[in-house]
Order: sequence, then structure tokens, then C-alpha cells
Amino acid sequence: MSSQPFSPASPDFMARVQALKPWVFEFEHQGVTFGGTRKRDFDKVAIFHKVMKRIGAEPRRILELGSHEGSHSLQLARMPGVQVVHALEGRQANVNRAEFVKAVYGVDNIKFQVADLEHFDITQFHNCDTIFCSGLLYHLSQPWRMLKAMGSVARYLYLDTHYCVECPDERGGFRGRVVRENVKDAQNGTLEDVFWLSFQDLVMHLAHCGFVIHHIGDNKLNKNGPRIRIVAEKLGATCAWSRRPPSPAAV
Repeated sequence: MSSQPFSPASPDFMARVQALKPWVFEFEHQGVTFGGTRKRDFDKVAIFHKVMKRIGAEPRRILELGSHEGSHSLQLARMPGVQVVHALEGRQANVNRAEFVKAVYGVDNIKFQVADLEHFDITQFHNCDTIFCSGLLYHLSQPWRMLKAMGSVARYLYLDTHYCVECPDERGGFRGRVVRENVKDAQNGTLEDVFWLSFQDLVMHLAHCGFVIHHIGDNKLNKNGPRIRIVAEKLGATCAWSRRPPSPAAV
């Protein structure tokens, strides 16, 4: 389903774009390019969709954590069978840009919302069957709490996050590294003091929370630090949306 899009041919289109600056990602619609200069990433959603198809999963209601300007939100909303994407973002300015992008593309099964992603009540989204979390976990001060919360809500999980190799710090019983962020940079999170988990603690905690990993990709050469991509499924799911036995692990 889609609503009537806001056409790039509209006389005030570029003025609306300029009013929402600064943009990060470059969007293109009906032959018109607008937004920022960074090329959009399509690999993450493509891999997620591929793994879901391989294990016979059909996401219907997706909770996206850290939706930024809505680039991934658009792709998730267009996946076959997806009824709604609840897209949560920590910055109002990003949500404003995302709402504009949504209007341009004429997509109406995305619901953007500003939220404190460190402390919000995830249980209000208990009817979601899938969580898509890309580029958020390493912006949190207690990321292990988010992992546990994810396991209490959804059956399927896509997680893309940085991790640390040299882990001199410990917090909450987990090994990792304290990182100081510039919160004035809109590409960062809203917290100055964040914690990057070690690779081992991240994967082991997912298992402790009941997730079995179907896909894992490790990019040690990422320019901003090692990054891991995981597609996982909650074992022993008994929620209303769980109507078939968990798929066997295929790491």
C-alpha cells in the first residue's frame, strides 16, 4: 500500500529539502537526487531478506531501532508480506527528514517515532515478530540490556554493530571498551559515554538470551572499527506470533 507521494516535480520540493538540512544519505526518486552525499546501503536489508527466506521466516511486523533518515525503513517496508515497520529514532531532526522521505516515496506502512533508545519500554511492541537493529548498539552505554530486551519481544533479529578487539574495560560484568562520543554530531548517538562489547561477550550474551545464530558476517577491516552482522532467531518462542517450531541453526 502507498499514499499519494510528494512529487519531486513540486515547485517547493528543493526548498523543503534545504529546510531539513543537514542530510547524510543521498536519495533518488523519479530521476531527482536529493538529501546528502553518502550513498545508501542496500546490502543489509538484502542479506536479512535472503536469510529470512532461507529459514522459511516471513516477517510481518518489524521494529526498527535507530532508523536515522529512513533509508533502511523504506527497504524493510517494501519486503514481501511486511505489514508495518515501527521505526524508532533518537533524534527529532532525523525523524523529520525520514517523514519527508516517506512522503516522497509514498509509503504508508512505516510509523516513525522519537524515542530514548537507551530507556524506552520495548514491551509496547510485543506484537512485532522481528527486530532490525543496525548502527545502534554501539551508541548505548549498557548494550547488554538492549540485547536482553530484544529477546523478550521478537522472534527474529537482524543486528549490525561495532565491537572491540582490545577490551581494557569492564561494565556490568561484560568486557569491552568505553568510548566517548561527540553528541553534537548527528551521525552519533545521544550519549557521550557508550560501551562497545567484545566479540565474545556479544555473541555469548545473544546465546544466553536464547538466540540461535543463522548468519554471521565479520568485517574486521571496517574503517570505523570491527563490525559484526548477525541474523538470529529466538529459541523456544511461545508468544502469540510464534506458530511454527524454531528453525535448526545454520551458522
